[in-house]
Amino acid sequence: MLKHKHHIIPKYKGGSDLPENLVEVSVTQHAMFHYCNWKLWGNDQDKIAWMALSGMISCEEAVHQSLKLGAKIRNQLPCKEETKQKISTNNKKMWKSLANEQKQNRLSGFWKGTPPEMREEISKKIQKAKGSTVICKDHITNEEKEFPSLQSARKYYKIGMSTIRQLVANPQKIHKGISAYYKNNA
Repeated sequence: MLKHKHHIIPKYKGGSDLPENLVEVSVTQHAMFHYCNWKLWGNDQDKIAWMALSGMISCEEAVHQSLKLGAKIRNQLPCKEETKQKISTNNKKMWKSLANEQKQNRLSGFWKGTPPEMREEISKKIQKAKGSTVICKDHITNEEKEFPSLQSARKYYKIGMSTIRQLVANPQKIHKGISAYYKNNA
């Protein structure tokens, strides 16, 4: 079972990282502690931690909310405008790099199992067809639906972007009873 270490006295209340201020808890218990702390002291950091630990928001959303909270707190600090600007710039860079990392992770999932010699060919096909109408065939009902973009087809069938890209790159492939191709490649 996964265990977390929780601060009995939160750091924002002067708590330390000493062993006597830490307790080992399950993820559910950890979420409950942060919920109680939020209700007791009204600190938004606890609310964000509770929501992330309980699965109400993703880790990325928790980071985003924490950065927004940091900006709110920072704007209330009595420091020079130049210092506030530097902090803001650094946070934007960090957020942008996090978004790029997520994008790379999604792309690596798309290419998983694809031989390197085929990657360039598939990329060219997708680039050439960008903006083209996408046709999806439901092999269960034998119906074909037309979509203005990959994004709209993906949303309609509730599948990932890498999955819809794989389907149009290989029209013979079927995922959850669906195949797809670009209209201009038919």
